[in-house]
Amino acid sequence: MPVVGVLMKPASGLCNMHCDYCFYCDESAKRKTASYGYMTEHTLKNVIKRTLLQSEGGYTLAFQGGEPTLCGLDFFRQAIRYIHQYNKNHCHIQIALQTNGYGITEEWARFFAGNHFLLGVSVDGLQEIHNTYRHASDGGDSYQHCMNTIRL
Repeated sequence: MPVVGVLMKPASGLCNMHCDYCFYCDESAKRKTASYGYMTEHTLKNVIKRTLLQSEGGYTLAFQGGEPTLCGLDFFRQAIRYIHQYNKNHCHIQIALQTNGYGITEEWARFFAGNHFLLGVSVDGLQEIHNTYRHASDGGDSYQHCMNTIRL
């Protein structure tokens, strides 16, 4: 059986930022349903169960978005429970998550570290450049939020 890699977009194109170059904004505006919402726990379970049971040597699960952390910490806690429950073949597990870093707290950081997530924080360069193109929905300084997340 193969090594399995899964890419999940649990928040569809939903995001807590509005970046000038983001294709999700254009895509959402052009389709009948602007947002497909958040992945359900049922779908999360089925994807992990079906793919993990097919894996033998290794299993990589990558979360991207939109902004995947908008699903909430409990969503990711449940993902970890399902991984443990369905890892019948005792695969080596790798979990990755790409985030804009906006809204990551110490609790999130502890969870990621405790579960050995490979975490990518998107930064567009120096503060002036980053804030020019990456706009926080609440009007805050998105660069400082990214830097705070990286420090955690």
